[in-house]
Amino acid sequence: TNHNLFNMQPKEFKERFDKMRFNLETSYNIIVCYHLNEHKQIMLSDGDKPQKCRFCGREFPDVTFKKIAHAISHMVGNRVLKSDYEYDMCNQFFSTYETEYSSYMNLYHTMFMVHGKGGIPKYKLSHKENSKIEIENDNTIKINIQEGEEPLIVWEEIDKANNTIEIKGKRTYTPQNVLKALVKMALTIIPKDELQNLSNTKNWLMGKSSEGCILPVCLRFYRNPLLFTSVMIFKKKDSIYTPLPHYVFCLAYRNIVIQMPIPMVDLDIQFKGKKFEFPLIPTPLDEYSRPLVSTQIDLSGKEKVKGEVVSIGLKYESAVQTSPKSKSTNVDFIN
Repeated sequence: TNHNLFNMQPKEFKERFDKMRFNLETSYNIIVCYHLNEHKQIMLSDGDKPQKCRFCGREFPDVTFKKIAHAISHMVGNRVLKSDYEYDMCNQFFSTYETEYSSYMNLYHTMFMVHGKGGIPKYKLSHKENSKIEIENDNTIKINIQEGEEPLIVWEEIDKANNTIEIKGKRTYTPQNVLKALVKMALTIIPKDELQNLSNTKNWLMGKSSEGCILPVCLRFYRNPLLFTSVMIFKKKDSIYTPLPHYVFCLAYRNIVIQMPIPMVDLDIQFKGKKFEFPLIPTPLDEYSRPLVSTQIDLSGKEKVKGEVVSIGLKYESAVQTSPKSKSTNVDFIN
């Protein structure tokens, strides 16, 4: 995070926002955008007769399309944007990637109160542990600490004096599978005529042999939540010859903004080994606030990462500590 942003005035935020927008518009055109704030259902279709899977190419009636395919994962708050070009077995195949994305983002989804398929998810170090973090209906954060288990919080006396706490966790995931969950969303919403440039990306997504560039993903967290989930794809302008990713996917939901250069794009192979820089995509939050965190993450690894430590700080209004008869302690925080 840029510490100079701490003391920015409203005018400076506006100037920064305008500069972000100018830098983006100079190099990229937006080719698709959905703001998922409508109750109206949106069904994406390629118009193929017979029905054809966008990912594996199989057609009805050789394969079935009985399951409702969410174009953007249900876990990030999408209830309206769906597609009719994802056959049932591909849908099941992609669920593995979604599970790993969920593992990677679980603590953030809990603390930022992201309403997924089953509501706001609880956070536990593992399914075997009893210690957990859950959000009550009144937005109270309830932390259950089981004696003898690894602690989920750091709460020293100095923290209590400042009404702050550090939530600690661990996650196990395969980096490329987390990335593939995002890439699957991008390839679902991208216009059909762009897929001709993404054959290598599609092969990689489906686990086939492929070669290309995997670039860092930009992850931003904000203090305030966005009003709705948004997904966008930007395409580099034909007049731009600098080494910029050809396509950039953006997923923005609650307090989280993820900006991902679509990997393994044939048109980007010429830039392999060169340094890539790409403009940040501004959000409505940037007009008046700074991100709490803005960082690049490397999701190019193929090996499973086990027990990676992850943490998030929290400032709370008040805390109540209780000790039930069982060997555990409850701490309720009013966020």
